[in-house]
Amino acid sequence: MTTIALKENLIKSISRIDDRELLNALNKIISKTMDTNSKKSKESLKRFTMEEFLARNERAENDIKNGNIFSNDEVFAMFEKLK
Repeated sequence: MTTIALKENLIKSISRIDDRELLNALNKIISKTMDTNSKKSKESLKRFTMEEFLARNERAENDIKNGNIFSNDEVFAMFEKLK
């Protein structure tokens, strides 16, 4: 599949999604990817301190506790609904 065809396919698929949570999740993924790609690769892959690592880990744990996650099964189920 060409890049153009892939983009068209994604646009069609996304336009059929009514689930706000799924759209927000996709938006976050795309935004993060675009942000990462816009930075120099060295900048996006920079090392971080143990303190930064622990803070990131704590944020992730809080996301899990607050239900701000989707399991793989949930994401696949959402995409199955689009078929």
